[in-house]
Amino acid sequence: MKHLILTPFRCGSSYLTEFIKVNTNYDFTFLKDINKNLNKNDLIIKGHQYLVGEYENIDESIHNNFNNFDYTYTLIRKPTDIFMSAYIRDFQGRYSKYPYHFDGEISIKNIDNILEHFLSFDWNSFNWLSYEYNFEIIEKITGLDIWNLNFDKNLGIGHYSGKTNLVILNQKSLFDKNFYKNFDFFFKKHFNFSKSIREYYFFSNQKDYPEIYDVFKKKIPKSFFEKYRKLDNKIIDKFL
Repeated sequence: MKHLILTPFRCGSSYLTEFIKVNTNYDFTFLKDINKNLNKNDLIIKGHQYLVGEYENIDESIHNNFNNFDYTYTLIRKPTDIFMSAYIRDFQGRYSKYPYHFDGEISIKNIDNILEHFLSFDWNSFNWLSYEYNFEIIEKITGLDIWNLNFDKNLGIGHYSGKTNLVILNQKSLFDKNFYKNFDFFFKKHFNFSKSIREYYFFSNQKDYPEIYDVFKKKIPKSFFEKYRKLDNKIIDKFL
């Protein structure tokens, strides 16, 4: 069985990947390497759209492998939370030099310059952070328009049949202890997983640059949230 986890950055894909791995012992690959791994019957594939110069265009990978995914997953998080988290994780180019690379000093005393740099970008223009792009790619795979699907926010998980199975999980289903039972029930029912998501909660507590992240978030002006209010509300109203 092949599980494709296809999400924007910073939504919990590593957390979900680890959970599936420990329950299955399946091999893992990034989407960019899928052509080298298609001979494997049991595989977890993870991708994040179009990663600045390092990866091939995800559309090409998916187009060539439409029929090779049994389950496709996407994870839902509030867009402004994604933007803030993605910036703090990658503004020093840990894995790639992103357009929002910051060359200055990373410290509390330099937080105003960091914040000014963050606010200078149109965050929804980056494919790897965009649900608009994510949902378009998933529709190509599954034949399902996510915006037209019924999603139970109180359950936190949606399972849909298309050209492949589609599973939508909101962040509460992964990181809120009150939703764990729904998550565990779904994966036990469909895949007979024996280990609980509770055992891997430590992933959700890992923060990048913890010495400045909380200060950074507190100093973000209301104008930033107002700029993306419609985008946030669209996701919140449908999924959160």
